[in-house]
Parts: sequence; structure tokens; C-alpha cells
Amino acid sequence: MRGILKYLSSQNGRTARFLTGAVLISAGLFVSPIMIVVGLLPFFAAIFDVCLFAPFFKLPFEGEKLRDELSDKR
Repeated sequence: MRGILKYLSSQNGRTARFLTGAVLISAGLFVSPIMIVVGLLPFFAAIFDVCLFAPFFKLPFEGEKLRDELSDKR
């Protein structure tokens, strides 16, 4: 699980979350407003550099702190 969180907090992971959120928001305009709300979560998480899943594993919420924590421990 640490590998997944390490990817999500990386620059590539942030880009993937941003694009995923943008696609869900765009699709939600045509399909359902619920998809817009769901798309806003990864979209804003990428913009504000936070990882929503990290606290479930007792890791820091903020991206920079999470990257530091994951780089120190293997």
C-alpha cells in the first residue's frame, strides 16, 4: 500500500489525479451531477497537494510531508 501512496503523492500521481478528476467532471456534465461531485475530489486533491487515503494508514495528509515520510521508510 505504501507504493500506491508513494505514487499518488508523486508528480505523476498528482497529474493522474488531476486528469481523472477533469474527465469525471467533464463526463458529469453530460451524465450526472453526482459524477461532477465525485470528480471534484481527485481534482482538488491534486491541486492542493493532499492525499485523501493517507490518514487511513496513519500517514500525513499533506503531500510534501507524505513524500518525506515515505522516502525515509522502506
